[in-house]
Amino acid sequence: MVHAASKTTQPLTKSLHIWQLNTNKSLIAQEDLLASLKSHSFEICTIQEPYMDSFHKTRANPKWHVVYPKKHYSSPTKTRLVLLINISLGTNNWHMLDTNSGDVTAIRLKTNIGTIDIYNIYNDINNNDSLQSMLQAIEKHKPPNDGDERNRPAAQRLESIEIYLLRCERGSVHRYSVEMIVEGG
Repeated sequence: MVHAASKTTQPLTKSLHIWQLNTNKSLIAQEDLLASLKSHSFEICTIQEPYMDSFHKTRANPKWHVVYPKKHYSSPTKTRLVLLINISLGTNNWHMLDTNSGDVTAIRLKTNIGTIDIYNIYNDINNNDSLQSMLQAIEKHKPPNDGDERNRPAAQRLESIEIYLLRCERGSVHRYSVEMIVEGG
């Protein structure tokens, strides 16, 4: 009997690996990113200014679920970010959060230590609309503060979060690595 990967996976336990890249709408940069992701263990990839083909779809491989902003389906030419979610997380362990913005994409990730909300935002230098949309979404989706330990943000209970930031500039890619050790993890 064959099981789909999204139904047989285990939730995240003690660490979360996120890779972030602005591809400047470059197919070459995005394909390089996808090739690099094959050799690393990341659960989430956030992409700003992703490459979009003539059908307004970005590139990914079968290892990833693509999450577009909600407004992508009504205004696809305005999409400036996507999230890639590794299939190892399983579709039963996360869902998209409504952000009411084309420049904010968010998911709620269920783990065995609680839930984590992850926001991918595109900051337009001409306004702070995406920040306002993110703050509204955070307020809309925040868990109840009822003293229940399960409602305490899981990010406070993770041992570490590794975020890899990449910047593509004039044909070269600059890689930065940030590891956050979460106190009380």
